Amino acid sequence: MRIYFILLSIIELLVCSQIPINEKKMDILNFIEIENSMDTSYQELNISKEYKYKYPGLGMLASSILPGLGQIYAESPRKALFFVTIEAGIRYFRGKTQNNMDSKASEYKRFADEHWDFGRWVTHYYDHYNNRNESINSFKLYQLFSQETIGAAPSMFGQFASNFEQIVDWNDFNNDGIQNESELTEWNYTHINDGSHSIAFYDPRYQQFKTFPKNAPPTNESNDYFYCEEFNQATFKCNKFSLDLDFEQNLENFVVQKNLHFYENIGKYNQFFMGWDDALFTTEDIEINSEFVHIGQGIENFIVTAKRIDYSNLPPTEVIEVITNEFFYDSEEGTLHINNDIDSDLNSIQVTYTKASIFNNNGYLVPKSPNKWNYRDLRDEYNQLGKLFGYTTTALLFDRVISMIDALITINFYNRKHIIENNFSIEPVFEKDSKIGVGGIKISYRF
Repeated sequence: MRIYFILLSIIELLVCSQIPINEKKMDILNFIEIENSMDTSYQELNISKEYKYKYPGLGMLASSILPGLGQIYAESPRKALFFVTIEAGIRYFRGKTQNNMDSKASEYKRFADEHWDFGRWVTHYYDHYNNRNESINSFKLYQLFSQETIGAAPSMFGQFASNFEQIVDWNDFNNDGIQNESELTEWNYTHINDGSHSIAFYDPRYQQFKTFPKNAPPTNESNDYFYCEEFNQATFKCNKFSLDLDFEQNLENFVVQKNLHFYENIGKYNQFFMGWDDALFTTEDIEINSEFVHIGQGIENFIVTAKRIDYSNLPPTEVIEVITNEFFYDSEEGTLHINNDIDSDLNSIQVTYTKASIFNNNGYLVPKSPNKWNYRDLRDEYNQLGKLFGYTTTALLFDRVISMIDALITINFYNRKHIIENNFSIEPVFEKDSKIGVGGIKISYRF
């Protein structure tokens, strides 16, 4: 409480001297100061002997600095205690929310550091494209990194033309076995640095932070990070992308700039999905004699393939068949079971599986995996705490405004309590052009 009075004294010294003088009020104050020299009845003026005029502006200023300070100036300790309690409660809750935000931020960053890796991202980003002609693409996960095209292939990065071989989907809607043009959908894979979002990394070869260049290697020439391993001279398109050898050998020395944008990008945008440790494909051999193979829980997509020798052509050729329907996946146990007897002509049976899947968000395809989704949940919890923290700022401002208004009202009531004046007045309004000199009357009420 002593601190309040010290603050009020300082404010009064700094401010009161700047407040315009109200002659009527000063007359009253001067009259009070000479009370001992004059035999005047205070009852005639309705002024308390202990009264000292209080400035409403000073009370508002005090409450703007600290809610409740203006109420102390107005000699209303209960109201002061109320506003101080509200201020203290909000600040306590604000501090607790800030601590929770810091804890949640550390949690989601730690989770990302454990499950997202730069080397994994750049090494496997082109997996869906490089295997576009394999049975693995029955999962259609390449759609997450592609643009659907109509007619000519789109240009990448504005001025650089795409050099990807397009991925073609065929939906035989009429079941006639003929690929009609209306049944074909072409997908143009996007490069790792496509779009307006990127991740900065320290490149030890240049000893500086960089991002991937905004151009795709046009032939088998490297852009220092990627190159086309299988370039089709006939179509002038690339069939397979690989890491630059020097880049791959120094990859472990690359350091990602983990700033605010990094932690937002890896959980929000498709192009960073392959950095998650449960976004990849795993391939395992299957022994026909075993009752089941354990592939783990949470598998969203799996495919079983086998090899067969085709003797219909000479010389005989080895073909790959998809036999996924011969197996059953128990999601609770995480095991893959054989439903039927497997043809003895089949060999090299393998299962390829992943926890990745496609989440259709109102037409926008989003790559999904358990770890990415857990990360998004952690980020959402952090953002909700951020909103709550913002509400406390509003509450603090609201408490100050209410305290300032209340201080004004309380001080006015205080002054009126000690000086009873006629607050209601009617007076004529002078008008020089009027015949009688009066243009109207003004009614006012001062409170």
